[in-house]
Amino acid sequence: MNISTSCPRTIDTFQLQAEDTVQIAGYVKGLRAEYPEAEIAQYVIYCFGNQGFRVFAV
Repeated sequence: MNISTSCPRTIDTFQLQAEDTVQIAGYVKGLRAEYPEAEIAQYVIYCFGNQGFRVFAV
């Protein structure tokens, strides 16, 4: 992750990170193999200290 000091990240400007979607997809693949009857929704949740959190549907 490249953090620039000229544009600080805030909860409003933070974007979903590609490496996190890859990680979630791996978890889902394992869950689907173990529980094929389950309906699985994919989300990535980022917590930002005192700013709150953001939820991204994958």
